[in-house]
Amino acid sequence: ACEFIPRFRERLAQSRMNLAVLPQVLTEYEKSYQFTEKSFNSSWNDFVTNLNSGKTSMEIIFSNYTSPLFDGLNVSAQFEFATATIPGNTPVIGGGSIGISKYSNRVEECLNFINWLYSEEISILLTSLG
Repeated sequence: ACEFIPRFRERLAQSRMNLAVLPQVLTEYEKSYQFTEKSFNSSWNDFVTNLNSGKTSMEIIFSNYTSPLFDGLNVSAQFEFATATIPGNTPVIGGGSIGISKYSNRVEECLNFINWLYSEEISILLTSLG
């Protein structure tokens, strides 16, 4: 779901909610699946280990599992890598989240905080710290 749904949502948005994009998205997902670790009992730590060792070249990893990839702010892997937003810039629902109460009297301040928290500069630090 973490890999497929963001792709599908992005294509739906691009096609103005035309469900006919589903077969193409599924085909593209199946093509990318051939390059994945196919173990059904892997843990999130296994995904990080596989990426760090070079066994896989790309993983979707939740930020709280990324700290083994870093030594402080220094990359511990033997190769360069980066972080990116998932397709469509719309995160999967689940995991940690932050929101604004509809009763808040400080919506503007909350939005400023959320924009700061999800800025590229802070996202890099959060990813580094796990």
